[in-house]
Amino acid sequence: TAPNRVALLYYLAQALHEDRDARVEPSQLGWRSDEDVAVAVWGREGRTSSRNRLNTLAYRLRTELGEAGIDGSLLEKMAGWMRLHGL
Repeated sequence: TAPNRVALLYYLAQALHEDRDARVEPSQLGWRSDEDVAVAVWGREGRTSSRNRLNTLAYRLRTELGEAGIDGSLLEKMAGWMRLHGL
């Protein structure tokens, strides 16, 4: 749903901001575990969410960003981790 995509985007943007303030090494900026992201989006229910649910949400957010003229690849995903980059 749209509120979940907003929550995902907000959480990852906040993570990036916090890491920049903490002067985290650039290659490590903004990375958050899938479990932390799921909890940020769905609350406690996120702990038991499937990986597929989070991947689907990320896919939909990338698609929506692309439709708005924003490069969806700014949402970066690797096994077990996710971040925003290039902002």
